[in-house]
Amino acid sequence: MRLIFDPAVTKADVDRFSEREGWILRDFTPLVEGELYEKIWTTEAQDAAIYYIDDPVVQTRYLVVEGPEEASVAEAVRRSLVVATVGEVLAGLTSDVAPAARQRYLFAAGLLANDPGSDALFTPILDALDDVNDYVRYAAVVAAGYANRPEALARVRSLAESDPHEAVQSMARSVVAGLERVEREGVQ
Repeated sequence: MRLIFDPAVTKADVDRFSEREGWILRDFTPLVEGELYEKIWTTEAQDAAIYYIDDPVVQTRYLVVEGPEEASVAEAVRRSLVVATVGEVLAGLTSDVAPAARQRYLFAAGLLANDPGSDALFTPILDALDDVNDYVRYAAVVAAGYANRPEALARVRSLAESDPHEAVQSMARSVVAGLERVEREGVQ
């Protein structure tokens, strides 16, 4: 389960919350500008693992929560820190917003697309692959990669072969390689 933080939620906010909850820090990557930053905790009872990720590719900070108690951990996070809901992301994707805002919503949709109750997010990702704006198509390709669903493969492959923007083509080639692996091996 992924929880995407509102941009106003800081790393320090998450650290304070983890301390209040009694999470046990297990590992972290060194903080290097422009690179993915990750912290890993477990709950005190070790019934959930919590991964804090600051991802420069999608310019987003989020948690991945796994384990038998992921729902209760996620609920505690939602009560204390502002996180995006599927409904908010879907509303943003289907409204008439500027390309920069569409990018943010697409990145969020890609991150949330495999979580329970988020199936409605995948169609707008596919639709955005045909957008006239290069930045929106780029974000849609990235979102398709994060969503990691093989049904996007043909559409992304088409962009890898013929999109007029080189950055879109390049990202699409990378995503195609990942989606082909998912299709071939069933790996998520």
